[in-house]
Amino acid sequence: MDKNYIGITGARGELGSFLSTFFSNRAINVDLNKDYEAELKIQKLVHTIAKHPIHDARDILQSNLTLLDSLLEIARKTESLYFISSRAIDLYFGNRTNARLDNKENNENLYVLSKVFAEIFFEKSNIKGFSLRIPALLELRNKRNFMSITLEKMWEHKDIYVHNQDQVFNSFISPKDIARFINESAIATGWHNINLACKPTMTLREILYLMKESTKSKSKIIEIGCNQLSVGMVNITEAVDQFGFRPSNPESCILEWISALD
Repeated sequence: MDKNYIGITGARGELGSFLSTFFSNRAINVDLNKDYEAELKIQKLVHTIAKHPIHDARDILQSNLTLLDSLLEIARKTESLYFISSRAIDLYFGNRTNARLDNKENNENLYVLSKVFAEIFFEKSNIKGFSLRIPALLELRNKRNFMSITLEKMWEHKDIYVHNQDQVFNSFISPKDIARFINESAIATGWHNINLACKPTMTLREILYLMKESTKSKSKIIEIGCNQLSVGMVNITEAVDQFGFRPSNPESCILEWISALD
């Protein structure tokens, strides 16, 4: 077995399943409850398992913290760890219309605290890799994020009430962009927390009307003012400039996602 294999935890989840399919015969399912005594012949380890804010505190602690020690031991046997931090917009406190890496982190949310703790844990443990802070994932089954909820309302011809229509909006990402970054990125030389999202080239208004047109929806889009706490632009400058991330065009991401669901 050569060193080009990709280890994936949570291969039964939607993102884990997508990555397993994307990497095909290079993908190896990694079980955190298994004792891997021998050296793992995988180059990159991708961790997709996590409980989210909709789960109770015990589940979040069990999934997001208790398993870290097992993940650490396996990560030591690989060259680079990719730690997926979904709902990344929740990590930022205050003005979330521009989620930047230097924004103050939100310490009022147990899910967020578990993710930030993990990032510090891996950095202090001298693990090489990335915490991939991602916004709404354009999945087929997810019905909880803003994009999925809005699309569902458009199919049902319900009115859409939104803030900040004329601000740049890129708080979503295609699973393909995550897979491509994992595949193309060089082995990390240290630990890095980075944002990934699609290109920040469209306003929320443009995105909503693109979705409305592509679904032939009769929904009305109603502006209800500006809100500094509303989800907005995810700053991906560091990922692009320092680590070669190639974000997709938001229009193509959205149209491909809707087509797959239609």
